[in-house]
Amino acid sequence: ATNSGLNKFNPKEEKFTVFTEDDGLPTNYIASILPGEGTDLWIATRNGVSKMVTDPETDQITFVNYDTEDGIEGMDFIALVALKASNGQYFFGSEQGLSAFTPGNSNTTEPELIFSDLKISNESVKSFEADESPLDVALIELENLSLAYDQNDLTFSFAALHYSNPN
Repeated sequence: ATNSGLNKFNPKEEKFTVFTEDDGLPTNYIASILPGEGTDLWIATRNGVSKMVTDPETDQITFVNYDTEDGIEGMDFIALVALKASNGQYFFGSEQGLSAFTPGNSNTTEPELIFSDLKISNESVKSFEADESPLDVALIELENLSLAYDQNDLTFSFAALHYSNPN
């Protein structure tokens, strides 16, 4: 844990991998680390708590970040003020107080992904006249799309809908 990200040491190769905000951490300042299940780590930062998850098949690492919208007491956690209790609860101390949670109680439902807009040459298909639109169904119902050869400048907008935390 450093002020510049999270360093992971590979003893076989004798090399470090550095994880930062660019890799999904909420900030580069790491205050505390606690072990999770398997190879997971729970990381308290200066901008919330993050769970580092390693895919067992690909070894790809992702970060799931939690903040006050998820019920964490504060965002600015204090270095080395962390505890994993024998009952599986995690405790992290911040400037605003103590955050306690049990990881098994967190919501693991993936959000539903929908397309919210499609732009062709920087013009939204929503602004096309009905007879000019390349869509024969509503954008939210779109499964396939065929475009002319000159309609190759595309921009997709999407939303990940999850109602347990609407933000």
